[in-house]
Amino acid sequence: MTVTDQKIQVAIPNSVFANTSDLRGKTEKAFRLARALGMFRITTCWIYRSPFISKKQGERDAFLLKKILEYLEMPPYLRKHLLPHQNELKYIGAMGPLGIKTHSPKKIGTENEIREGVLYLVNKTPKLDIGLNYLVDPINPPSISLKNKKIRVTVQLKYDHDKKRFLGKILPPHDIKHYYRGYKVQIINESLGIFLMRRKKENFIITTSRHCESLKKEHISEIKTKKNLLIVFGGPYHGIHDILKAENKHVSQISNICVNVLKNHALKTLRLEEAVLITFVKLFSC
Repeated sequence: MTVTDQKIQVAIPNSVFANTSDLRGKTEKAFRLARALGMFRITTCWIYRSPFISKKQGERDAFLLKKILEYLEMPPYLRKHLLPHQNELKYIGAMGPLGIKTHSPKKIGTENEIREGVLYLVNKTPKLDIGLNYLVDPINPPSISLKNKKIRVTVQLKYDHDKKRFLGKILPPHDIKHYYRGYKVQIINESLGIFLMRRKKENFIITTSRHCESLKKEHISEIKTKKNLLIVFGGPYHGIHDILKAENKHVSQISNICVNVLKNHALKTLRLEEAVLITFVKLFSC
């Protein structure tokens, strides 16, 4: 099974910024995470609660990380509709583009091309902004009310020879299996142990820690056979074992395997964003 056939999710702690004090540094860290998520087609990034920071700080950092990641994931032409620029995002422009394929469509579309778009009312008529130099009429507008709403959708272009312009066919999720639209970001309002226990039936859970055994070929072979993966990372100062111990749980209770992806590195510790990228490379580049 290839990475395009797998649904890959990750879970990272809300203590991700514990070793970063200023907004620019936090933005840079989030940008490196976003690049790794997009590069390896991650579908969902879960932000879980760390027991080692205050509830107030954890919530603040989780919302900041979510806001930055979501802004970076969204195609630039949709941001003006769905994510207006805010003060917390003032350093985004210095990071450069994320580079997901959905971000740079040509102004001239092609038949059956798939794009991200936003659906909203213009003079009470549903219209789609899909990055062309004109708004597009939807072939199959949804039955829900669009009053005071703007909805992100995935659209397939269909050329109307009479109107000499494209129309947009809104696609349901099951029609876009091998199309990567980007990742979603979700904040978990429960402990990591409970979250993972509830997802263990549907997902093959991989925890990462320097205290676990080295990643082996047999691990990679097994991982490649699994359709739904959930990869869990610890924080800057407290790893998975510490976090679960604080919840009176053990790694063996909630994960299928626990691996150390870089056993003999020369640093005291790996930064979270480094560990994420190295883990993805080791697991999915062979």
